[in-house]
Amino acid sequence: MKKIIKKTFLFGLLFLSSILSAQYKISEMIVMKPGVMSQGIAYDDTVDKVTHVLGKPTKIEDFYFEINEEYGKIYYYNKNKIFILNNKVSSIDLSDNTLAFGKKNKFQIRVGDEIQTKIYYRDRGPGMPKIKTVENYIGGFTDTDIKKEKGRSRNIDYTSYISSNNLVDDDNERYDIGFEILFTDNKVISVFLGEP
Repeated sequence: MKKIIKKTFLFGLLFLSSILSAQYKISEMIVMKPGVMSQGIAYDDTVDKVTHVLGKPTKIEDFYFEINEEYGKIYYYNKNKIFILNNKVSSIDLSDNTLAFGKKNKFQIRVGDEIQTKIYYRDRGPGMPKIKTVENYIGGFTDTDIKKEKGRSRNIDYTSYISSNNLVDDDNERYDIGFEILFTDNKVISVFLGEP
């Protein structure tokens, strides 16, 4: 009986840790200039921060937010779009490699980047052959994050994706926004941050 309880407890801990490890701080998942990982913009940042960090947009357009029934703006940085509502970032849609997405001070991913493969061998003990392990990754995401599944999202066909609707603030309060990275043939074709 103790073994069953112990195994159930350990399985529960593993399950909980996998859920917790999939949480991302909203302030850490940012859009930044390529090569600059120390600063970027995140959901709910102000227009002043956007222009301070990314510079002057290449174009600004009015945009009607149907759900909110309000007008806002789209700040274009080449083909990339920063949607602004009430003077704050509402969502971000990256479709070229002039901006990057990633975790502050950890990694960044750009449109056109490829999923990489890492091969390593684990030791199983004396006299036992090593185990070959193959792992796919991009930025800070690994095989467990990359879903190999064809589909269509935001009018874009993809062959695999990474997504999370588990963004939290510094007090671990959950937001109703997430991010999505779409791939075709192992290359990033789109990155989106905002309401799913």
